[in-house]
Amino acid sequence: MGALNGSKSNLPIPCSIGGAWCWKTLATISVMRFPCWYPSAFMNWQQTIMRRRKARISTLQHCSWKREQPIVNGWKSKLWILRLKSPIIKPLLHLPPEKEKGEAVYPDKLFWNLDLYTIFLGVGFFAAVVLFRILADRAKLPAKVQNLCLGAGVASMVGGYLFAVLFQGIYNAAATGIFSISGETGATFYGGLIGGVVTFLAVYLIVGRWTIPGKGEAGKQLSQVLNLGVCSVVIAHAFGRIGCLFAGCCHGAITSAWYGVWNAHLGAKTVPTQLFEALFLFALCTFLCIMALHAKKCLNLSLYLILYGIWRFGIEFFRADERGKTLIPWLTPSQFIAVVFVVFGIVLFVWTLRRKPKNEDWE
Repeated sequence: MGALNGSKSNLPIPCSIGGAWCWKTLATISVMRFPCWYPSAFMNWQQTIMRRRKARISTLQHCSWKREQPIVNGWKSKLWILRLKSPIIKPLLHLPPEKEKGEAVYPDKLFWNLDLYTIFLGVGFFAAVVLFRILADRAKLPAKVQNLCLGAGVASMVGGYLFAVLFQGIYNAAATGIFSISGETGATFYGGLIGGVVTFLAVYLIVGRWTIPGKGEAGKQLSQVLNLGVCSVVIAHAFGRIGCLFAGCCHGAITSAWYGVWNAHLGAKTVPTQLFEALFLFALCTFLCIMALHAKKCLNLSLYLILYGIWRFGIEFFRADERGKTLIPWLTPSQFIAVVFVVFGIVLFVWTLRRKPKNEDWE
């Protein structure tokens, strides 16, 4: 103990080194298992160890799929995955504890200055195009009509995005009283859907008059095009919701349940409403694809409006992000639009069933 009090040690150098090692080992054990037993001389060293340990634990806690595991007593067994050198895997796991509003949560950037939200939007668009091609070939839709639909689809993406930003500005104005439009204010799905449909119909009907041979041929194929196109919209929406999960937007209420997902914007776990909606949309897409290939009438649009409207009305009760207000105090803007969707879908469903099958022969 003389060496610890500032006096010189009479032990040989190897013994001094060995003694220091023993004291360091003893201090390590006392810090890790018995925090109140360590010698006061090792206070600073113990604090350094605990700071490093807390930093590693904080990193692991931002990995939402590991938050329910015993991190404090077993962090060494989990740190091996943080040493991966992959430029894609490592940013997914090593997350800074603080985020600025609007940044992606899982993660900020991967490669080529892209985040997972943008990547999943691209995946959704690609999946929508592939699915439409497959369904159109199975339904024997003419090639010129398919090409026209793809061109109109690209135009609808631009129009849908503009409408999505516009609707988000209206949502923000209803909540804060300040109306502003920019790419940083976000976008809402309903605005994108309505704007995309309007743009698609305008391009399809106007351009189709000159590109599709036959008088009114483009209009005759419209019901079938919408019947197949709804499936593409649903699968793109599903991948977009997964992107929302990674971006941290459209989240649910704060929860401590096992299914909660860490949200760095809030510093807490939230109900993964984005993931629940994505699973529902994948199931809905499967159902609509079966209906598109086997049903005798084009019911997909009406079924989508009814089923998604009911789902969206219910899932809104679990959302905790800024929802905005309507003239009806107990309804959010999304719930109000969902009610309109359901009513319009029921009317369209009944009208489609009662319509005479004059132009139902697609082949």
